[in-house]
Amino acid sequence: MVTATQTRRQWLKHLAARHSLSWRMATLPRTLDGVTVVETARELIYFEDGVCTRVTSFDEDTPARSLVGLTWVLWIDVDGNPVAGHRPGARAVLWRAPPERGLTTQGEMTVALTGRALRHQRVESHGDSSELFARSA
Repeated sequence: MVTATQTRRQWLKHLAARHSLSWRMATLPRTLDGVTVVETARELIYFEDGVCTRVTSFDEDTPARSLVGLTWVLWIDVDGNPVAGHRPGARAVLWRAPPERGLTTQGEMTVALTGRALRHQRVESHGDSSELFARSA
């Protein structure tokens, strides 16, 4: 029996395989310039110029996921359709190209999906997000 997680993983791998060349050559959208933070129900995900630099989990007992080094390539809505910018419930698709060796690429690419984003905001630095994204008690 195929689970929803397995289906989503297969879809992400297919998406990445189809678009890896365009993602590799894409220009960073201006909304990802500088330091930005995505808040999901479980974590804060920090980006610098579109590359994940840190993930902070809200639950001290749950380790943060390893998204560091992945590049943000697009938003998808709750139905899995690409969208131009953040919308409540959208997810960010993150990607890392396979390592290049000479004129060919070898190894596997990495693709991941964030949780549903509650907010996405540009901040001055990593330290500025604590007040912006203060959790209500």
